[in-house]
Amino acid sequence: MTPFEGGEIAEILDAASKIKDQDPDSWYNSWPEVGTKAEQIAQEAESTGDRVAARRGYQRASNYLRAAQFMLNEGPIGHDKHVLPTMERAIDDFRRGVKYLDGDVHFLNIPYENKIKLPSYLYLPPECKCLPNGPKTPTLVNTGEGDSTQEEIYFISASVGPYLGYAVLTFDGPGQGIVLRCDKLPMRPDWEVVVGRVLDHLWDFARAHPGADLDLDHIAITGASMGGYYALWGAVDPRIQACISWLWRLFSAGLLSEGVFDALIRSISGWTFQARWEFNHMKWAMGRESDVKVIRRMLDYTMKCKDGSELLHSAKCPVLVTDPGSTFYFDPETTTRKILRPLCICPMTKRRSGWQRTWCLEGCKLKSGRLGTRCSG
Repeated sequence: MTPFEGGEIAEILDAASKIKDQDPDSWYNSWPEVGTKAEQIAQEAESTGDRVAARRGYQRASNYLRAAQFMLNEGPIGHDKHVLPTMERAIDDFRRGVKYLDGDVHFLNIPYENKIKLPSYLYLPPECKCLPNGPKTPTLVNTGEGDSTQEEIYFISASVGPYLGYAVLTFDGPGQGIVLRCDKLPMRPDWEVVVGRVLDHLWDFARAHPGADLDLDHIAITGASMGGYYALWGAVDPRIQACISWLWRLFSAGLLSEGVFDALIRSISGWTFQARWEFNHMKWAMGRESDVKVIRRMLDYTMKCKDGSELLHSAKCPVLVTDPGSTFYFDPETTTRKILRPLCICPMTKRRSGWQRTWCLEGCKLKSGRLGTRCSG
């Protein structure tokens, strides 16, 4: 994130030096310190009219504060009173920072369900970066990840996309970001419903803001990790013209009873904070109170339709499936290829994959997305 103003090496090393192994409280205490310093730098720059330094300071502060609350998931949502105010402060800093970007940023509220709205940002390219010869602006929708916030996603896609001529739309959906922490909405497996709401609002925005010059015939969707699953479900919407998906397989069924499984997870969580954090977060995100219920809920996250047919048989847009070879969760040979096979309904010219031994650069995904949205027309 440092190349895109999400951190400064000296500040990060200062925070990291104060973090103790297996101690989430030391994690939380270290990041607000550097976050407050970055806020002060931003405020001073803002008072003197230095837009660039103000933007950089606020974005670093936001990212440090987002990181601070990340590990605080012991107990149910809302149990730790540091989480929500820290998250809200991070969002406030982020919004202060992005107003100093070269292109316009629109803060959207997407109607969802039961009067709840999903917060969203739409980043437009600066005029000097709009595509040549007058075509309208294509849009990349980043659907986030299983434990991400849309402010974090900025450093993955929105920090680059507008300078390549893209509009980039991010949002916090159910189980993500402020929607999880404030509205306590759990994630849902039928993510095409969420993407449908997002696209409906994007269409409304385009009609109300013709000056944005959005090309609604060139919409791509992307997501990494859990977001790869989300992106694939979103890609069945005919309004999506290209999809970039980095998917990891969610669950392999075992032969353990529920009681034994819960006892095993409690034992593992007792001596490794990583396992405890991951299962605690999934209980938050899935809206479940026990580890075994999390696993059962994960079984609903599948590439099969309710009638047993393959979801990806309905995908008509080009799909780029990527998977880094060094991931410590799953073997790409048994995940990426499983996604490619159901895509055989697409012509061979539209079936491409990419995986490598190291973590992929997100900039490569953006460039691939640009190719997809241009070629699909």
